[in-house]
Amino acid sequence: MYKIIITLLITSILFSGCATILNGKYQRVRIQTDKGATILVNGEEPKIKNGKVHVSRSKTPHQLTVTKEGYQDENRVLIGYKRHPLYYLSWAFVFYILPPALDNGDKAFNFDKSYSVTKMKRELYEKGSELKDVRLNKVSVDLDKSVQNQKLFIKYRNYLKGVESNYYDKYYEKEDIDVENTVFSDILNVTLHDKGFINKENKALNNSYLNNAYLNANLVAMETEHVKSHYGSNVDFITVKFKIEWEILDYYKKTIYKRTISTKSDQFVVGKVVDSPSETGSFKAINTTIEKSLVQFMNLKEVKEHLKVTTDIKEESFASLSIPSAPKYVSNMNQAVDASVTIKNENGHGSGFIISENGYIITNYHVISDSGKDYEVVLNDGRSFKHEIIRVDRVNDLALIKIEAKDLVPFKVSNTKEHAIAQEVYVIGTPTADDLNSTVSKGIISGIRENKSGQTLLQTDASINGGNSGGVICTKQGMVLGVVSSKLSGLGIEGVAFGIPSHLIHEKLHLDFVEVDN
Repeated sequence: MYKIIITLLITSILFSGCATILNGKYQRVRIQTDKGATILVNGEEPKIKNGKVHVSRSKTPHQLTVTKEGYQDENRVLIGYKRHPLYYLSWAFVFYILPPALDNGDKAFNFDKSYSVTKMKRELYEKGSELKDVRLNKVSVDLDKSVQNQKLFIKYRNYLKGVESNYYDKYYEKEDIDVENTVFSDILNVTLHDKGFINKENKALNNSYLNNAYLNANLVAMETEHVKSHYGSNVDFITVKFKIEWEILDYYKKTIYKRTISTKSDQFVVGKVVDSPSETGSFKAINTTIEKSLVQFMNLKEVKEHLKVTTDIKEESFASLSIPSAPKYVSNMNQAVDASVTIKNENGHGSGFIISENGYIITNYHVISDSGKDYEVVLNDGRSFKHEIIRVDRVNDLALIKIEAKDLVPFKVSNTKEHAIAQEVYVIGTPTADDLNSTVSKGIISGIRENKSGQTLLQTDASINGGNSGGVICTKQGMVLGVVSSKLSGLGIEGVAFGIPSHLIHEKLHLDFVEVDN
């Protein structure tokens, strides 16, 4: 009897791990892909024989990546979750509880026999000359806790059946998330730059109403699925689903098209030790979801239409508007300061200058372009007025507005197209903060430039900062030569600013002044 018991115990030890001991190290798996695609398992090309991929059996999930030039990568996770038939052989030799406890090694499980990764989606197209350059304007994350959903599946089989654990809901309290996300921005910038939407040319004069647009992205809902390969596993996989509000804005940052896109990531292994945060499965899931959402948005027919460069734009056709002559005009810097104004609302401010004794004022269109805001025009003496928009020229960034005032001393506006290089000029405006109103800076005309749209600009080295937009560029005697429009900024960049030549005030806004020579 004793010998029989010993024999049975030895037999149960030997056969309780039938699958673990006798199953092969590799399983041949058929992976169906599109023609021309490359298969990677854990980042390396696997052995492929007779159309089947040799995948090492493991309780740890494998990362399957399918790549193809011109297409977005597709990522799946290979999980050995099916019991090999040898596992059940153990039951014929041992007690009821022992086999499942012991026959649990890497080779005890099989993958699915085949996987299909087909109909891959194209990556973002290369921008052609017919489309505008696109810059990121605002990228944000605005997640109310009601739109955050975290799902946990404690076994892969549960994931396949849709049986979710309540662990996250039970032990984690969700919080609202409202942040400016730099990682989000970086991902989008890289994709847009690689495809030519962000200007790759090192040219300062590429930006214009006709050739530029902006992009907003706001993450408004998020869902994650965290799937464990086996109960108690530390190496699992994750999927991420984002709902992102996308907006195309024109050069003046006015919304021209808006669409919400929902996109789900591929499957990515998490829990493995990696060299950098960008190699983690979570980062890759976020990265690909954002990229997929961007591509889906940019591929929309409506978006492509809004991004087309407008070559045959019809400028506003205005009737001639008579600007009454004044008994007295600006003739020195003190008077020039008094004829300059600050235009502000709750979000910021710009500058402008008076061109008639009865309250006509010139500024940039972008200074007064937000129709949903209340503007205030403040004179140098502190008086404040509401304004009326008379006419605007979006292409050249000009606007004519009017306040109800009289007996003002206005500027004369030159109608010349000839400007001398190195001519001394003065810039008056409200840089940086509205308590710096009527600041005067001195410089020269550094050059006469032409931008990508063929528009002429005056380049000056006079000190110009945010808030100077719409301010006057004039001679010491107060003759208007131009309107401040923009400046270059960045590390090591100083003294490069641009203005709209004053003759365009006459031509584009169709103003009938008394003829004035420079």
